[in-house]
Order: sequence, then structure tokens, then C-alpha cells
Amino acid sequence: MNGSEAYDLYEGELAANSKKLGKIKKTKCPVHKKSVRLVCDYDLDGVYAHITKCCCHEHAKRVSKALKDVIDFDEITLENCDGLSGTVSMFKRNGVGV
Repeated sequence: MNGSEAYDLYEGELAANSKKLGKIKKTKCPVHKKSVRLVCDYDLDGVYAHITKCCCHEHAKRVSKALKDVIDFDEITLENCDGLSGTVSMFKRNGVGV
């Protein structure tokens, strides 16, 4: 896949699902009443979601599952959540993840 094809495919998929992604982003944790920071991006290899600034790992799991139901992400990562430093893979297309 070249850059133009990746742009058309992934940008279109993100744009078509922007309202659903917005709702997921605004979903508040039932325990802490906080939402996550969510960044979606893509490159030639696929489309990715990065969950940042979340209050707890349980809410990150709920958000990750909801994201997988909307778009077939190649990877969903959790960054700097609830005291975790670095990046944790929540999901990878090949089945690896938390």
C-alpha cells in the first residue's frame, strides 16, 4: 500500500466513525468520573489508537473494547495511565495484548 492509498483508507475510516469515537472519548469512568485522552493516527502499516491520561486500567480496558468494536485498529496502546510509565499494548491485530 502506498501513502495515498493508506491516506484514503485510514483517513476515511476515521472520518466515517468520528462521532462514535467522540462518544467513546467522552465516556466517563463509573468509579472516578473521568474520561480518557484519545489520539488516533495511522501510517502505511495500519491505524492506531493511543489512550492517554486515563484514571485506571479498568476504564482503559472498557475504552479499548469499545474502540475495537468501532474500528479494526491494528494496535491500541495505553500510555501513562494511573501511574504506569511508558506504553502498554492493550491490543494488537495479531492477538498479542493485555
